[in-house]
Formats: sequence, structure tokens, C-alpha cells
Amino acid sequence: MATFSFTVPDAIVGRILAAFGSWDITTVPPVRVPATPAEIRGVLKNLLKSTTLEYEAGQTALAKRDEVNAEIW
Repeated sequence: MATFSFTVPDAIVGRILAAFGSWDITTVPPVRVPATPAEIRGVLKNLLKSTTLEYEAGQTALAKRDEVNAEIW
């Protein structure tokens, strides 16, 4: 299985963790909880998968369109 690796400057790690975090609504007032690296990996995996599937579906649709356009009526 292939491995993708992302390198980001240390100075922005906190910003990324915060951006991908969530709200803990069990506290009053709710507090922002930073994401874990595993949660960010999950988000990125889902993004890669959905983008790839969307691209492939588009390619399939274009191929089908070309096939139908080539029909002689």
C-alpha cells in the first residue's frame, strides 16, 4: 500500500489542529477541542477518496457521452 506524507511548518501545526477540531458542547460555555493527527488523517483520506471517485465518475460519464454521440441514428 502506498503512503502519502505531508510536511507542514511547525509554526502552523496548532492552526491546523484547531481548524480541524470540534466543539465540546458538554462544557459551559462550549470549548474548542483541537483535532488529533489521526482525525486529520481520516479527513484527508476521505477527501482523497471522494475526489478520486468524483473524478472517475466524471471520466465514465464523458466516455459514455462520447459513445452515445458516436451512434448513428
